[in-house]
Amino acid sequence: MPCSSYSGTIDATQHPVLATMITALNDDWQAVTEPFNSLTTNVAYGFFDATQGVITGVYSPEEAAAYVEGLQALER
Repeated sequence: MPCSSYSGTIDATQHPVLATMITALNDDWQAVTEPFNSLTTNVAYGFFDATQGVITGVYSPEEAAAYVEGLQALER
């Protein structure tokens, strides 16, 4: 279901969970933009690779940051 408003009618007796969710979404709810959504595919994959590399000990945090910054620099 897209994160947007819905102006249709939902029968709350037949679909109580969906009706509650739609009510909540239409109540000034706003989707949170995740940080990587504004990145290119190449940089986003690099971001995930760097994050996983830090978690597994392949990269230090500094190496991971330099790796992602290098990918971004190539696209400028």
